[in-house]
Amino acid sequence: VGYYAVTAKHCVHADETYFLVFDEDSDRPYIKADLLFTTDDTDLAVLGFITTDKLPVIPLGDETLESIGSPVVNVSSPLGLGKLYFDGHIAAMKLRDRVQADGVPDPVVLQLPAAGGESRSAICSPAQEAIIGIVVMIYIPDNGGSIATTAVPVSQLKHALVEYAQASKEKE
Repeated sequence: VGYYAVTAKHCVHADETYFLVFDEDSDRPYIKADLLFTTDDTDLAVLGFITTDKLPVIPLGDETLESIGSPVVNVSSPLGLGKLYFDGHIAAMKLRDRVQADGVPDPVVLQLPAAGGESRSAICSPAQEAIIGIVVMIYIPDNGGSIATTAVPVSQLKHALVEYAQASKEKE
């Protein structure tokens, strides 16, 4: 069975080997993954791996079904502190229906106040029970102001996956 794992590009390096942890208490807690591709414009990276284990999968949702004020959740492990749950809401959205001349959707951003998490973690919509964004930046101001989490909406990830599949098919 083949799987994808999505992370932030700034969290990976092309010359490294990746091992994903799904269950630290299992006989095989680590699964080797390969870096498949990265995107320059959205700071996304996609790892691929194969396992015979049946892993839980969170589907990709549609951020355009959400609006400012929509509740979101994030489960991550910032600074290696273990699994932490954060909840918040969408504070700003930069979503555009139009596409650029080359057919690529305009860059989009979801911003969440005090949603916590860490780069590479998923922002999920409880209403859709799906991922709607991948965290690429957490802004913590020096003056003690509000923390802001910035995520790339999944529409950008879906677009990158389609391009990767087309490029892979052309190589065959």
